[in-house]
Amino acid sequence: MKRPMVWVVVPYILGIALADTGWVPFWPAFAVCAVLPMLACAAKVSRTVTLMPVLFGLGLANQTFHLDRLPVDDLRNQLGDGQQIVTLTGRLATTPEHRVSDINGEEYWRSMVELAVSEIETDTGRSAASGTVHVSAPFRLAKRYYAGRRVEVSGVIKRPPVAQANGMFSYRDYLARHGIHFQLRAKTPRDWSFLDEAKPPAPPMSVRFQRWARDSLAKPLGGEDDVVRLLWAMTLGWRTSLSGEVAKPFMYSGTMHIFAIRGLLHPVV
Repeated sequence: MKRPMVWVVVPYILGIALADTGWVPFWPAFAVCAVLPMLACAAKVSRTVTLMPVLFGLGLANQTFHLDRLPVDDLRNQLGDGQQIVTLTGRLATTPEHRVSDINGEEYWRSMVELAVSEIETDTGRSAASGTVHVSAPFRLAKRYYAGRRVEVSGVIKRPPVAQANGMFSYRDYLARHGIHFQLRAKTPRDWSFLDEAKPPAPPMSVRFQRWARDSLAKPLGGEDDVVRLLWAMTLGWRTSLSGEVAKPFMYSGTMHIFAIRGLLHPVV
């Protein structure tokens, strides 16, 4: 039988897609998952016919559960759709990614990281909070910032932008798929502070390997420059220097797939 997993994956995906419409509550979806196998056994239906609606119901129930499950201290319950100045406390869920652009011969850096929030401070006071926030800063975060470190960061928080028109890319929906519903923009390094300076955790193995690999590639070539950065992008998946100007020759030559197959291309706003 060719492509046997299609019969497994497609019903499950259809269940997820239906749950995304938002009008199916969890318990009816869960009841469907429980009742369908019993009806199939009573009617002595073949396993193949039974499996498809069961997988559809599982996809529906699973996605509905995650959409309906909103903790009391979730940021969506504490913040509105408008922007406001806040101070967030939490743990870095990822190691910062960087973007560098050349404007009038000068390099401009931008850093992006995900923060798992534990507390929030607003003009009304400090309270416990939960959720993941996408944090950006117009400078290069130092090597001291990596996944696992506890930090406190201040800035302007708001909802991600929506699609400009029907059918266009929605950055809000993209981040929501990753469990992120807010963006925080910090202006200066003074907006950041570490809470674990006394005993910082060790960097993850992936971070240590990336740093060692970049240093090993750059050292025999005389240090970091545009050529070395491109080499990092092609061999290590380092997206920092892959700006529009750098990517354009690869697009024109039909070799952009070199980066795409390594997962280097994803939307960033």
